Amino acid sequence: MELPTGLRSGSICGLCRREPPAWEQLVSLGDYHRDGGLRAGILALKHGGRRDLCLPLGRALARRLEECVPASRIDLLVPVPLHPLRYLQRGHDQALGLARSVAAVLNRPVRRSLRRLRPTPAQGTACSESLWAALLGRGRAGHSRAANVRGAFALEERETRHVSGRRVWLVDDVVTSGHTVRECSMLLKHAGADSVGVLCLARASLSGHA
Repeated sequence: MELPTGLRSGSICGLCRREPPAWEQLVSLGDYHRDGGLRAGILALKHGGRRDLCLPLGRALARRLEECVPASRIDLLVPVPLHPLRYLQRGHDQALGLARSVAAVLNRPVRRSLRRLRPTPAQGTACSESLWAALLGRGRAGHSRAANVRGAFALEERETRHVSGRRVWLVDDVVTSGHTVRECSMLLKHAGADSVGVLCLARASLSGHA
């Protein structure tokens, strides 16, 4: 879902008022489709093997989070997990690398509290589905993405004690439909997290490609 034009930082859009997300706050560096430089960096990190970009992008994320959130509301960083097959394909875990770079700046712990139980279609596939949805009926792509990620994640054993009562921030590269971070947020809250925020490099609408 594309964010409304002119929506001020920290404000709540109409959709989130009607259907509140599972997380309390989302912080990003920018818009995936409107910021060409940011998009190029994300693509190089995600598909170009440029794991070295985790450091500058992670530092930029940390500064952005410090601007938006008091330090007292940041206890723990948890990367959105990558499936082992996707790791073999890409050669690195970009969300984990970003989380570690952010943690180094903020002096906060990183825990791999979640695991991915099965691989799910890449966002590019989900975005292609959205084009069919525009032709075949409203909302179909979002429903498909939700079905793809439902039950695809789990909380690691023995992680409840590290998550319970903590203000947790999920870290990922791009948030598109929001279904992935919703699933992860719900697992963390079920484990007793005091709150869950989402920290990502960019937001993207389903009408584009990520």
